Formats: sequence, C-alpha cells, structure tokens
Amino acid sequence: MEQKLADIKNRSIFLAALLGLVMGWMFLFAFIGGMRKTGDAAAHFGMELAGYTKRIQMADTKGKALEAVPILGTGIEQPVFLSEEMQAQEQAMLGFKMAAYNRENHGTLYVELVQKNVSQSFQMEMEQVRDNGEMRLLFEPGLFQVGELKVRIYAPESTGENCVAVYAASNAKGYLPLFANGKKIDKNAVIYSYIPSKYARSDFIKGRNE
Repeated sequence: MEQKLADIKNRSIFLAALLGLVMGWMFLFAFIGGMRKTGDAAAHFGMELAGYTKRIQMADTKGKALEAVPILGTGIEQPVFLSEEMQAQEQAMLGFKMAAYNRENHGTLYVELVQKNVSQSFQMEMEQVRDNGEMRLLFEPGLFQVGELKVRIYAPESTGENCVAVYAASNAKGYLPLFANGKKIDKNAVIYSYIPSKYARSDFIKGRNE
C-alpha cells in the first residue's frame, strides 16, 4: 500500500514537472513571438519616420565601387521601372544618391519624369545637394502607366568646377542603361524607389511649368 502511494506521489510530481516544463516553453515561445512582433513594429515605425514604408533598390550596389557621374551638358538620363504597386499610390518617391564634390555649387538642378507625352518636372538649387547624400523627390505616379519611366537630370549652369553628380554602379541584370551627355555608359544610376510614408519630405519642388 505504501509503495502504491509512493508511486502515485512520484507520478504526480513527474506530471507536475512536465506540465511546468510545457507551460514554460509555451511562455517562452509567446514571449519570443511578442518580442519579434514588437521588433517588427519598431522597425516598421523606424522606416515610416525615415519617410517610407517600402524601398526598392533598383541598382545592385552591394560590394560594388560607386562612380560619381557629373551632371553636365545635356545631363543624364536613366530609365526606371514604375511598378503596379507604386503606380497605384497617391504619391511615390524616388531617391538619388548624389555627390557635391565637397564644395558648394550654384545653379538650378532639374529633374524631368517622362513617359510618352506625359511629364512632370521638378527643381532644386544645387547648393542644397548634400555630399554623399540621398536627395528625394515625391511625384504623382497615377499620371503615368505601369512600365518604363525616363528620369532626366540636368543643370544648365553646370561646369567642371560647379556641378553635382549622381552615383552609378556597374550594370545590374535587367536594369535599363544610363546615358550621360548623350552617351551610353556601362553603369546604372543609384536611384531608389519608395512607397512614401506620411513623414516623407521632398528635396525638390515642382517646376515652374507645372
């Protein structure tokens, strides 16, 4: 009888320990899941504060040396792809990785977005370009169709000693070619596409002909 009671007691202790272990693992998984959700939410909020909810890196820059392509003469032209997701937004955003050659440049920098007979134009002063910074442009994607969108960047007052540049990387597979001063070069301009958040701000203003 005493042995039977001892067996029941030991079994109860074992079951209690097993239940405690299971509950502990359940709590741990719930805690990890909660932390992951909290981390995801914090990361998402961080992106929103940075001005976007999604970023699309068109040119592959990983492990590649970037080259500053000066904006001179007729400027540069880089086709980009306007996705269905971006086209459906009220606003979309482009980000240009730029150089100012560690100096203050003067004159007006223009950007034109062109697709067939539809265009939007924007401008900013070259002295506002941050060296090795990203200059952002908010535009109305609904005016364009899904597909290729030409981005033309030029500055009529530029000279060799008074100009800014767009960084470019070696051609990425499937990315459309870059033209600088009318000549095709084996590079892609470093242009990011964004789905902007409510905190997004544009460095460019609409052109005077808008």
